[in-house]
Amino acid sequence: MEKWVFRWLSCWLYVLSAIGGALGMLLALRFRTWPVHTSLAALSILALVLHVLEEWRFPGGFFYMYNIRHGALERESDHYPMSPLTDMVTNLVPVLFGCAMLAAGMPYVVSLMWFLLCVMEVVVHTAAGVRMKRRFGAQGKRTIYNPGLATSLLAFLPVAIGYGWMFAAVRRPTPAEAVLAVLCTLIMARLCVHEAEGRLKNRDAPWRFDWGRGYFERFGGEK
Repeated sequence: MEKWVFRWLSCWLYVLSAIGGALGMLLALRFRTWPVHTSLAALSILALVLHVLEEWRFPGGFFYMYNIRHGALERESDHYPMSPLTDMVTNLVPVLFGCAMLAAGMPYVVSLMWFLLCVMEVVVHTAAGVRMKRRFGAQGKRTIYNPGLATSLLAFLPVAIGYGWMFAAVRRPTPAEAVLAVLCTLIMARLCVHEAEGRLKNRDAPWRFDWGRGYFERFGGEK
Protein backbone atom coordinates (compact mmCIF):
# COMPACT_ATOMS: atom_id res chain seq x y z
CA MET A 1 0.00 0.00 0.00
CA GLU A 2 2.78 2.41 0.92
CA LYS A 3 4.37 1.89 -2.49
CA TRP A 4 1.16 2.95 -4.25
CA VAL A 5 0.81 6.01 -2.05
CA PHE A 6 4.34 7.08 -2.99
CA ARG A 7 3.57 6.57 -6.67
CA TRP A 8 0.39 8.61 -6.47
CA LEU A 9 2.07 11.42 -4.56
CA SER A 10 4.79 11.57 -7.21
CA CYS A 11 2.28 12.20 -10.02
CA TRP A 12 -0.86 13.75 -8.55
CA LEU A 13 0.20 17.33 -9.37
CA TYR A 14 0.35 16.33 -13.04
CA VAL A 15 -3.15 14.92 -12.76
CA LEU A 16 -4.33 18.11 -11.07
CA SER A 17 -2.72 20.21 -13.80
CA ALA A 18 -4.41 18.11 -16.48
CA ILE A 19 -7.76 18.62 -14.78
CA GLY A 20 -7.11 22.36 -14.71
CA GLY A 21 -6.16 22.42 -18.39
CA ALA A 22 -9.27 20.47 -19.40
CA LEU A 23 -11.46 22.70 -17.27
CA GLY A 24 -9.89 25.81 -18.78
CA MET A 25 -10.71 24.61 -22.29
CA LEU A 26 -14.25 23.69 -21.26
CA LEU A 27 -14.73 27.11 -19.70
CA ALA A 28 -13.51 28.82 -22.88
CA LEU A 29 -16.06 26.83 -24.89
CA ARG A 30 -18.99 27.27 -22.49
CA PHE A 31 -18.36 30.73 -21.06
CA ARG A 32 -21.10 32.37 -23.17
CA THR A 33 -23.68 29.68 -22.47
CA TRP A 34 -23.11 28.81 -18.82
CA PRO A 35 -24.97 30.79 -16.13
CA VAL A 36 -22.79 33.39 -14.44
CA HIS A 37 -22.58 31.44 -11.17
CA THR A 38 -21.38 28.36 -13.05
CA SER A 39 -18.63 30.25 -14.88
CA LEU A 40 -17.49 31.84 -11.62
CA ALA A 41 -17.38 28.45 -9.92
CA ALA A 42 -15.29 27.07 -12.79
CA LEU A 43 -12.92 30.03 -12.48
CA SER A 44 -12.68 29.34 -8.74
CA ILE A 45 -11.66 25.73 -9.38
CA LEU A 46 -9.03 26.89 -11.87
CA ALA A 47 -7.77 29.38 -9.29
CA LEU A 48 -7.45 26.55 -6.77
CA VAL A 49 -5.38 24.48 -9.20
CA LEU A 50 -2.99 27.40 -9.74
CA HIS A 51 -2.98 28.05 -6.00
CA VAL A 52 -1.87 24.50 -5.22
CA LEU A 53 0.93 24.73 -7.78
CA GLU A 54 2.17 27.94 -6.17
CA GLU A 55 2.01 26.45 -2.68
CA TRP A 56 3.73 23.22 -3.66
CA ARG A 57 6.24 24.12 -6.39
CA PHE A 58 6.24 27.67 -7.73
CA PRO A 59 7.97 28.63 -5.50
CA GLY A 60 6.64 26.10 -2.96
CA GLY A 61 7.23 26.05 0.77
CA PHE A 62 3.69 26.55 2.06
CA PHE A 63 4.02 23.33 4.05
CA TYR A 64 7.00 24.78 5.96
CA MET A 65 5.13 27.93 6.90
CA TYR A 66 2.08 25.91 7.91
CA ASN A 67 3.94 23.36 9.96
CA ILE A 68 6.10 25.73 11.98
CA ARG A 69 3.00 27.83 12.57
CA HIS A 70 1.35 24.73 14.06
CA GLY A 71 4.18 23.88 16.39
CA ALA A 72 6.40 21.56 14.35
CA LEU A 73 10.07 21.34 15.21
CA GLU A 74 12.50 22.26 12.44
CA ARG A 75 13.46 18.62 11.91
CA GLU A 76 9.85 17.52 11.37
CA SER A 77 8.65 20.56 9.44
CA ASP A 78 8.77 18.63 6.15
CA HIS A 79 6.01 16.20 7.16
CA TYR A 80 4.18 17.13 10.39
CA PRO A 81 1.39 17.95 10.88
CA MET A 82 0.97 18.64 7.14
CA SER A 83 2.49 16.04 4.86
CA PRO A 84 2.20 15.57 1.09
CA LEU A 85 -0.55 13.02 1.77
CA THR A 86 -2.67 15.24 4.00
CA ASP A 87 -2.36 18.27 1.73
CA MET A 88 -3.12 16.22 -1.37
CA VAL A 89 -6.42 15.18 0.21
CA THR A 90 -7.12 18.74 1.36
CA ASN A 91 -6.78 20.12 -2.17
CA LEU A 92 -7.75 17.31 -4.53
CA VAL A 93 -11.10 16.51 -2.91
CA PRO A 94 -12.49 20.06 -3.42
CA VAL A 95 -11.30 20.09 -7.04
CA LEU A 96 -12.97 16.75 -7.77
CA PHE A 97 -16.09 17.84 -5.89
CA GLY A 98 -16.23 21.06 -7.91
CA CYS A 99 -15.84 19.20 -11.20
CA ALA A 100 -18.59 16.76 -10.21
CA MET A 101 -20.88 19.66 -9.37
CA LEU A 102 -20.10 21.27 -12.73
CA ALA A 103 -21.15 18.05 -14.42
CA ALA A 104 -24.34 18.11 -12.34
CA GLY A 105 -25.18 21.67 -13.39
CA MET A 106 -23.49 23.56 -10.52
CA PRO A 107 -26.26 24.24 -7.99
CA TYR A 108 -26.30 27.87 -6.94
CA VAL A 109 -25.56 27.05 -3.29
CA VAL A 110 -22.46 25.07 -4.27
CA SER A 111 -21.27 28.04 -6.33
CA LEU A 112 -21.60 30.18 -3.19
CA MET A 113 -19.27 27.76 -1.41
CA TRP A 114 -16.58 28.64 -3.96
CA PHE A 115 -17.14 32.33 -3.30
CA LEU A 116 -16.52 31.70 0.39
CA LEU A 117 -13.35 29.77 -0.45
CA CYS A 118 -12.08 32.69 -2.53
CA VAL A 119 -12.62 35.13 0.33
CA MET A 120 -11.12 32.75 2.87
CA GLU A 121 -7.94 32.22 0.84
CA VAL A 122 -7.36 35.96 0.48
CA VAL A 123 -7.83 36.55 4.21
CA VAL A 124 -5.79 33.53 5.34
CA HIS A 125 -2.77 34.19 3.10
CA THR A 126 -2.71 37.91 3.84
CA ALA A 127 -2.78 37.24 7.58
CA ALA A 128 -0.16 34.49 7.22
CA GLY A 129 2.06 36.85 5.29
CA VAL A 130 1.98 39.40 8.10
CA ARG A 131 2.89 36.69 10.63
CA MET A 132 5.73 35.33 8.50
CA LYS A 133 7.15 38.80 7.93
CA ARG A 134 7.37 39.23 11.69
CA ARG A 135 8.72 35.75 12.23
CA PHE A 136 11.49 35.95 9.63
CA GLY A 137 12.19 39.66 9.79
CA ALA A 138 15.54 39.07 11.44
CA GLN A 139 16.54 36.81 8.52
CA GLY A 140 15.77 39.51 5.97
CA LYS A 141 12.10 39.02 5.10
CA ARG A 142 10.75 42.41 4.02
CA THR A 143 7.39 41.61 2.39
CA ILE A 144 4.24 39.72 3.35
CA TYR A 145 4.62 37.35 0.40
CA ASN A 146 4.09 33.68 1.19
CA PRO A 147 3.48 30.71 -1.11
CA GLY A 148 -0.17 31.09 -2.14
CA LEU A 149 -0.49 34.85 -1.74
CA ALA A 150 0.03 35.67 -5.43
CA THR A 151 -2.79 33.41 -6.60
CA SER A 152 -4.94 34.58 -3.71
CA LEU A 153 -4.65 38.21 -4.85
CA LEU A 154 -4.46 37.65 -8.61
CA ALA A 155 -6.93 34.78 -9.00
CA PHE A 156 -9.18 34.27 -5.98
CA LEU A 157 -9.70 37.97 -5.30
CA PRO A 158 -10.83 38.86 -8.86
CA VAL A 159 -13.23 35.91 -8.85
CA ALA A 160 -14.62 37.04 -5.48
CA ILE A 161 -15.13 40.51 -6.97
CA GLY A 162 -16.94 38.84 -9.86
CA TYR A 163 -19.24 37.17 -7.38
CA GLY A 164 -19.87 40.55 -5.79
CA TRP A 165 -20.92 41.91 -9.17
CA MET A 166 -23.20 38.90 -9.67
CA PHE A 167 -24.86 39.46 -6.30
CA ALA A 168 -25.51 43.10 -7.21
CA ALA A 169 -26.46 42.80 -10.88
CA VAL A 170 -27.67 39.26 -11.57
CA ARG A 171 -28.92 37.43 -8.54
CA ARG A 172 -28.50 37.91 -4.82
CA PRO A 173 -28.57 34.73 -2.70
CA THR A 174 -31.52 34.29 -0.39
CA PRO A 175 -30.83 34.13 3.36
CA ALA A 176 -31.52 30.39 3.30
CA GLU A 177 -29.04 29.86 0.45
CA ALA A 178 -26.40 31.92 2.23
CA VAL A 179 -26.80 30.01 5.49
CA LEU A 180 -26.72 26.66 3.71
CA ALA A 181 -23.60 27.64 1.77
CA VAL A 182 -21.82 28.65 4.98
CA LEU A 183 -22.78 25.38 6.70
CA CYS A 184 -21.70 23.28 3.74
CA THR A 185 -18.39 25.16 3.52
CA LEU A 186 -17.70 24.57 7.21
CA ILE A 187 -18.46 20.87 6.79
CA MET A 188 -16.20 20.62 3.75
CA ALA A 189 -13.40 22.42 5.59
CA ARG A 190 -13.83 20.13 8.55
CA LEU A 191 -13.61 17.01 6.40
CA CYS A 192 -10.87 18.10 3.98
CA VAL A 193 -8.60 19.93 6.41
CA HIS A 194 -9.18 19.00 10.04
CA GLU A 195 -10.33 15.40 9.61
CA ALA A 196 -7.83 14.61 6.85
CA GLU A 197 -4.96 16.02 8.85
CA GLY A 198 -6.16 14.60 12.15
CA ARG A 199 -6.41 11.08 10.78
CA LEU A 200 -3.38 11.07 8.49
CA LYS A 201 -0.77 13.15 10.30
CA ASN A 202 2.14 11.12 11.59
CA ARG A 203 5.44 12.23 13.10
CA ASP A 204 7.04 9.17 11.47
CA ALA A 205 5.35 9.60 8.08
CA PRO A 206 7.51 8.22 5.25
CA TRP A 207 6.08 10.72 2.73
CA ARG A 208 7.68 14.10 3.10
CA PHE A 209 8.20 17.36 1.28
CA ASP A 210 11.75 16.33 0.45
CA TRP A 211 12.62 18.98 -2.15
CA GLY A 212 13.48 21.76 0.29
CA ARG A 213 11.59 24.64 1.87
CA GLY A 214 10.85 26.41 -1.41
CA TYR A 215 10.40 30.14 -0.90
CA PHE A 216 11.65 29.93 2.70
CA GLU A 217 15.04 28.48 1.71
CA ARG A 218 16.34 32.02 1.28
CA PHE A 219 15.70 32.73 4.96
CA GLY A 220 17.56 29.67 6.20
CA GLY A 221 14.78 28.34 8.44
CA GLU A 222 14.11 29.44 11.97
CA LYS A 223 16.93 30.52 14.21
